Amino acid sequence: MLRFARPSGVARSLATLALCALPACDDGDGEAGSLAFAYSTHEGPVDVATPIAVGSRATLVLDPRPGFAFGSIVEARSDTPTAVDVAMVDPRFVELLANGRGAARIDVRVSTGDDPDDEVFDTVIVESDDVARAVVSNACATEDEGSYLAGSSRISLPLELTAADGVALTGWGSYPFVVEPENTLRLDTEAGATSSLPLRAGQSPGVATITSLLDDADTLEVELVPEGAIDDAILVGGTGASMLPARTVGTVRIVPVVEGRPLCQGRPDRAIEVATPGVCRVVDDAEVGARSEVDPASIVRVEGFDRGTCRLIVTYSNANGGEGLERMFEIAIF
Repeated sequence: MLRFARPSGVARSLATLALCALPACDDGDGEAGSLAFAYSTHEGPVDVATPIAVGSRATLVLDPRPGFAFGSIVEARSDTPTAVDVAMVDPRFVELLANGRGAARIDVRVSTGDDPDDEVFDTVIVESDDVARAVVSNACATEDEGSYLAGSSRISLPLELTAADGVALTGWGSYPFVVEPENTLRLDTEAGATSSLPLRAGQSPGVATITSLLDDADTLEVELVPEGAIDDAILVGGTGASMLPARTVGTVRIVPVVEGRPLCQGRPDRAIEVATPGVCRVVDDAEVGARSEVDPASIVRVEGFDRGTCRLIVTYSNANGGEGLERMFEIAIF
């Protein structure tokens, strides 16, 4: 029999259910367990106690912590869809939609094995709340504030959504902002970001203004520049960033510069040549640029083979008004 704990008024996972549907349960050895829950986001896991912003979606997943059951999600349903509804069920996740302020009990059925009887039921109470304040800020790979690259695929800026009581909210797909002009920068509502505002840069350089629909005093100006405006490049961190132990792989960050200020984010056309192949190589690593990284396009992973000086020749073909830019950086392998 499926039993649910009473709502506490605060969203949290409930490890209160024990299912005992098999005869083997008579001797205490039957399949019985509970589920742990979390929200999965592009930036990493979020505690399920975090309310969902009304109008947004959240991805509910099973948290495979020791002592909790884990498997494929078979079914999920909401007892209060006017607050939070189940929009989609996948074996790996449940997509929730916050329709209004309130709380909902999400009942989840999970298959833990090949036998149809190998199932675990549990419940999680989730909350949703109205967004009272929305604030976005700059995000640069360096400590300096600078410009962003026009025509880049994506720009991601830190985002804070809070309820009237100051509690942080989560969720993706609904962002209470207006961005002008649209040919410079626009919202990317399909990106699925929760703690960052996902944007796509247009081809037109200029200054874009991001304004909160909740309080027009919360605004941010973002300058977008063309690739031709790039006139230099730096190895972030200076000397301390240019040392790497032999027989290891390390990460350095090479950032373009526009009029003395490092580019915050962007993906300009770039080529890297290793002038000392006997000392090092550039690793083509698909994991470069974790979700939480600012400007993953500027990250370079280097493998040091032997002691010596690793020399990288970096070329930006469209820099300097199309004439191109070439810089050499040295990394000490010790």
